[in-house]
Formats: sequence, structure tokens, C-alpha cells
Amino acid sequence: MDKKICLITNGRLGSKRLPSKMINDFAGNNSLFRIICEKFKKINNFPQEDVWVSIYEQQLKDIAYELGIKTHHRSYESANCDSPISLIWDWCNHEDFAQYTHYCYINPCLPLLTSNTISEFVDFCHKTDYNSVFGVKPICDYVWKDNGESVIPGGKITLLNTKDKNLQGNVLAAHCLYHGRMDRLRDEIQLGGFLKGDPYFYTINNKIETLDVDDNEDWIIAEAAYEKIYGRKSQYNYM
Repeated sequence: MDKKICLITNGRLGSKRLPSKMINDFAGNNSLFRIICEKFKKINNFPQEDVWVSIYEQQLKDIAYELGIKTHHRSYESANCDSPISLIWDWCNHEDFAQYTHYCYINPCLPLLTSNTISEFVDFCHKTDYNSVFGVKPICDYVWKDNGESVIPGGKITLLNTKDKNLQGNVLAAHCLYHGRMDRLRDEIQLGGFLKGDPYFYTINNKIETLDVDDNEDWIIAEAAYEKIYGRKSQYNYM
């Protein structure tokens, strides 16, 4: 099957935990939405005519227009709902996207996710035959059941580590990179049935890139990490 992929993200200002988080000042003269748009502009292994943002509010559209990112005019209902996925991602049913067989969706709330990681993911998706791909990160933590028992019989405490021969294959959702077929998405199948191989788990080994800004605590941590890595910006300039 010949693939034609769109690279896309959604944006909205209606976050209940962090209202307007996509345009609030972040690490200086930055915003989460501008950061993801700038990263999209740096994807050099992908045609820019197939790069999109799906947005409703004018403040977001102004940023996209300034940076020359193609815009899908998201509906009010899409920007203010929690389900179903075909409404949240209402672009999947729009005529502009009928040309695409597959999508790569990037979570816009990860300021530490690099353009290089996005590029590598898109390149992988072009080459793979998997119906769906889901970004994950390795687990390395001590865990036990709430009754004090080990998750492995006979042990007192368990280090859950993907390199542990007893626990190989354990991973955690990264909530950042998604790939799938457009026809399945229109049928409300976002990531397959989570059976073996569907979706395929694509590992992001640099876990700091998967820091998802979902609440105020996440914001504080992500902003501090961003400033530590890239500095506080007085003008727009992103990795």
C-alpha cells in the first residue's frame, strides 16, 4: 500500500486544568503552540504541504499564519469535547484530508520533544507496514502491589526495568507520537486493539522529551527543564 501521510497536531485554549496553556508565556518569549509550530518547520524529511495544525481560536491561527503552517479550521465542538476521537480529531473527516492514507499526530504539549525525534518517527512511519504506531518510554522504577506483595512471585520488591530479563517488554505510554490509518480513524479505531503488534510500540529513550504539560506542576517542571537545556528566550528560537 502506497502511503501518503499528513503530519498534524491539534491546539485549543479550553484546557480545564491550564486554561490558555497553548499561548501563555513559557520560558520567556515562548508559547507551547509556537514551539510545536517551529518544530514542524524544522522537519526536513517531510513535505511542508503535508504539515498541518488543527485549531479553532484566532490567537492560535495568528501564530500558524505567521509561521506559514497549513491550518485546518477546527470546529467549536471539536475544540471543546473529550470524545469521540473522530470529533476531537475532526480533520480526519474533512475533504482536505481525503488525499491521505495515514497520519502522524504529535502531542503539542511536550516542549522538550525535539524536531529530530519527530523526524525520526515520521521516517519510521513511512517505512513501516504496521497499521498503528504508539510512542512509549521505558519503565525503570520499584513497584509492588498495594498489599505489599511483589509483582513477581517470590520477590519482596520489584525493579520494573525493560532491561530486566524477567520484565522485558514493559513500557509506559509516552502520549506524544501516534501513527495510523485514516480509514481506521474514521471508524473510531485510533490505535488498534492493543493486541500483539497493534499498535507497534515505538520507544522514545530520552524520557525527558516525553514530559507532557497537563497541569501546573508539569508546567513548572517543564519550564525549568526547558530553560536549563535551551536557556530563557528573549526571541523565538526553538530546537
